[in-house]
Amino acid sequence: MRDILNITKNVLKLIFRKKSSVLVFMLLPIMSIFISKYFNTTTQQDIKIGIYDEDKSTVSKDLAEYLINKENFKVFYIEKDYIDSKILNKNVDSVIVLDKGFEESIINGSLSKIDMVSIKGQEVTVWQENYINYYISDLLDISKSCSGNREQFFKVYNDFKEQKLSIKNERVTDITQSLGVSKQSIAFLLVFMLTGATISAGTIARDKSNRVFKRLMASPLKMYKYILGNFIANFIMNILQIVVILIAAKILKLDFHMSMAMIFITLGVFSLVSVALGMFIASISSSSAQVGQISNAIIVPTCMLSGCFWPIELMPSIMQKVALILPQTWVIKTVDSLQSGKVFTDVVPYILIILAFAVGLFLLSVINIKKDEQLGSYV
Repeated sequence: MRDILNITKNVLKLIFRKKSSVLVFMLLPIMSIFISKYFNTTTQQDIKIGIYDEDKSTVSKDLAEYLINKENFKVFYIEKDYIDSKILNKNVDSVIVLDKGFEESIINGSLSKIDMVSIKGQEVTVWQENYINYYISDLLDISKSCSGNREQFFKVYNDFKEQKLSIKNERVTDITQSLGVSKQSIAFLLVFMLTGATISAGTIARDKSNRVFKRLMASPLKMYKYILGNFIANFIMNILQIVVILIAAKILKLDFHMSMAMIFITLGVFSLVSVALGMFIASISSSSAQVGQISNAIIVPTCMLSGCFWPIELMPSIMQKVALILPQTWVIKTVDSLQSGKVFTDVVPYILIILAFAVGLFLLSVINIKKDEQLGSYV
């Protein structure tokens, strides 16, 4: 046990001796919070909506008036010939097309959907679609109750427009931005923890190139003690990263919307993956320079694929399935589940999957290190 502790102490001294190591393990976790705040801080802008009203009926005009009265919408009437140019020139974000017979299709209940033209995707159209769907749903309910009778429809419709509603205003806290910042901070921390794995790989690589392994095999010190000493030292550094970001989050009043204990457990288990990955990279490297090359080839692509830089939902379905073989994906799934209100027992399977990655990588690295018989050729 004393030998393991001595190796651990020596590795920690080597890590803190390098300024770059202090940057990776101390400053980058704090920077992850500021980076996340920057990318998740947005100012809400008005959505510019164009309306082409070919029907020019009472119902179509009322729908336009309904949208005009909504906050964050700027509504303009445009002609059919200018729809494409207005969208391409970004004069409007989207155009709602009310075709001839729109009112009649409402009255007889045959309206299926309203045409909408946009090149900006759902992040723009989803809000207007929701408002329109609610409004149209009420009109179709009136139509259904009137069995397509036009006179009866407008009688009920006019009562519907003139109805007196009692409105109670309450302020609701929007936690969307806070959730985005906290989740992104954790995702960036995963990247930095894996970056720290290259340091553990570099330590073993340096020992290989300095013929430390050769001397170990000729000494009473067992190889498993050397491996455990390196593992523990780098695990401690990863835990230190977690503590740093939790303290920084507390000081900066960042709410993770989950307990600190669960964050610590989840990231603590992932730190085992990080350290095991570093050891695995060192075990398969044939030269000192190759450690950095393999690390770059593994860390950045897997972090991109698993959703550390952007929501995994934005990727094609096939890529989302591929991402399931990556431990970062399961960490983010764990965070999503806990932030949505699930309890520890619900995420135990995810944590066990992350732990399985750590065990698998560690065993592979041990096997590779023990098989390394050509230590003298390592340069």
